[in-house]
Order: sequence, then C-alpha cells, then structure tokens
Amino acid sequence: MPINLVKSIRGGAVDLIRGLYTSASGMLVESIRADVTANNLANVNTVAFKQQRAAVAAFPEMLIYRIEGRQPAGAPAIGTLGTGAAIDEASADWTVGPLQHTGRSLDVALVESGFFVVEHGEDGVAYTRDGRFNISADGWLVDSMGNRVLGTAGPIQVVAPGATPGSISFSDDGGVYVDGNRVDELQRVDFENPRALERLGQNLWQANEWSGEAVPVAAQVRGESLERSNVNLVSEMVTMIEVQRAYEANQRVIQAHDQTLEKAVNELGVVR
Repeated sequence: MPINLVKSIRGGAVDLIRGLYTSASGMLVESIRADVTANNLANVNTVAFKQQRAAVAAFPEMLIYRIEGRQPAGAPAIGTLGTGAAIDEASADWTVGPLQHTGRSLDVALVESGFFVVEHGEDGVAYTRDGRFNISADGWLVDSMGNRVLGTAGPIQVVAPGATPGSISFSDDGGVYVDGNRVDELQRVDFENPRALERLGQNLWQANEWSGEAVPVAAQVRGESLERSNVNLVSEMVTMIEVQRAYEANQRVIQAHDQTLEKAVNELGVVR
C-alpha cells in the first residue's frame, strides 16, 4: 500500500476518533441541560423557586491542515475544528418572581432582592425567599420546614408558651406585629454574589466564600402574599425541545463517524 495512502488513512482515523469525542462531549452537555430544565419544570409551582441556567463553555479550537505527505509547516490550512464543550456552571436566576396575594396573615413575600434568615443546623443559619411562615407549638415564628425565623433581635417569638395566638401581621418595612404591637423586625440580607450561593434543598440557601458575607438590607416586604416561581413554563418547554434535538444531532454524528471508521478499518485498510 502506498505510504501516502497509509498516512491518509491514519490521519482520517484520528480525525474520526476526535469527532467521536467531540460529539460525545456535546451529548453529555445536553444531558446535563436536560436535567436542569426538567428540574425547572418540576418546580414551576414551587413558592419562590429560582430557575437554574446552565452555562456552556467550548473547548479550545484547533487549526487543521491538509497534509498530503507534507510537513505541517508547509501544508495549507483548512480551518478551525471544535474539540467539544462542557458545562461551565449551573447558577440560579435571581429574577424576582410574580407576587400572589394569598390572604393568609402568616404569608409574606420579598418585593425586591434579598433573603429572609432562618436557623439551620447546629448554630448555623440559612437563607430563603419562601415566606410561608407558621407558629410553632412553643410560640416561635418558623418557616415551612420548622426552622425558626430570625429577626433583628434573634428568633422571633410571637406567642407565649401555652397562650392563644393573637393576630399577626407584617408591615412593608419588615415589622412583625402581634395584636397591633410591633414585637420585632424580619431580618433581611443580601449578598455581593448571590449566584454563588449553594442550594440546601427545601428552598434554603447557604453562603460560602464566593458569595460573600450576608449584608443587612431594607428590602420591602408584602404581607398576605407569596412570591411565585420565576420559571417560565413555555420557555422551559422550548428549551427542552432544543436540548432533545441537539442531543439527537450529536448522536447521529457519532453513528456516522462510527460507520465511516468501520469502513476505513475493514475496507480501506485491507492490503491487497
């Protein structure tokens, strides 16, 4: 077999294998995007849920040449070839969701950016925008998971142990009123980089070194209301269709490369 033909077969096989890896990385990206989109769709009715966005980063491109027996330095350039992609990050979209009036006195929503603060774990705190509050058996204001809600003076006790709960309301500046008397103010904080906050589940978030420390803010609140999810159902359905089509396209590319590689190995590589 001529040497140049052998080189061409070897070079073509390398390009095919590279194409397999490139398409496989694309399938992995679309698989993760599908998971993110499915999670968004599953939480379209979850109070104060923040949809996730997956950012895709391309691998470095390579300049390819038509060698044909020549050295790369003297070979004509064909163009650039992508080498794949990967998920760079999956971060939350902190756009404020629409507010819904519930008429329930213990419901409260943040009108703007910011977070409520609740006790979580041993001597720890977590952050949430879910304002579905309740009163615990011992008279503390708690979130939907039973974590004590923090005010500017610490955990907020709205009812004395064993006493009958009175009327509870919230003012626009975060004030907590029991039978018309102001007992505390909801602690509200924000972060320099909220995109870096970690999800703890159950609508709770945790700060870290990348998010920065919690800074008190005077975020406006609205009583008898809740923030709805900021997931756009139509947009997420369109994204899911795009993801499926992109996944299938990469799948077809892999099948085409596999068939071509099989022909190159079993037919062109046979010594006659």
